[in-house]
Amino acid sequence: MYQHTGGRAEDIFRYINIVIIALTACVIIVGLGLLYHRLVNLKQVIFEYRNNFIRPRAMEAILFFMVLFNILRLIQAIVVVSDTAQNIVFRQFIFEFSYEMGFTTLGVYLFGIIHALRESDRAIFDQWMYSPLFADVLCTSIIVAPYFTNTICSLGAGISAYMGLTDQANAFAQALYTVWTAHCLILSSLTLFAGYRLLNILNTHIKRKEESKANIDVSKVKLGASKVQFHQS
Repeated sequence: MYQHTGGRAEDIFRYINIVIIALTACVIIVGLGLLYHRLVNLKQVIFEYRNNFIRPRAMEAILFFMVLFNILRLIQAIVVVSDTAQNIVFRQFIFEFSYEMGFTTLGVYLFGIIHALRESDRAIFDQWMYSPLFADVLCTSIIVAPYFTNTICSLGAGISAYMGLTDQANAFAQALYTVWTAHCLILSSLTLFAGYRLLNILNTHIKRKEESKANIDVSKVKLGASKVQFHQS
């Protein structure tokens, strides 16, 4: 009975990964198409160098890291379905690294919120974030940190399990869950805070322009506010 249940569970897990392969392949194709359009047809770039700092372009970088995330998930699912690459350290690394790439995709969105406003209206940006350098350092730290903390914990868990050190592997796994929780809480809190503050500033800006009855087009500001509100909801 136990063997039968285990076999069924293994089959279900296999089918789930087959679905993941199909879905990630579709996302990769669509993502590459959109990325090609923006990079080749619209002449956009994924990263730009400004004020001695490398910054990701919001839409292009999101597409880029989304494609990388799905490529890694595709590789990981193929490894599981085909039952190749039995090394537990490699499997642990490829699984963890894919989600770190996914986290980067979300982190780039925070980067985009901050610098989209800076490009559209410097006066509003100065009310919101007094130092562009601080914004760059903060966002970069949030994006890069998991590649150090999480990778160390992941490799530690994989190596410990490979060596048969169960307690040590469990300790690394617990540490991995803890740092993931911390990173996700920090990113989500900052994104919500940034979006909320940005909405207040944009709406105040719109209200002042409308009350002054100045002949100024505020449609772009309204569009920006609606986009932020949509993504925050």
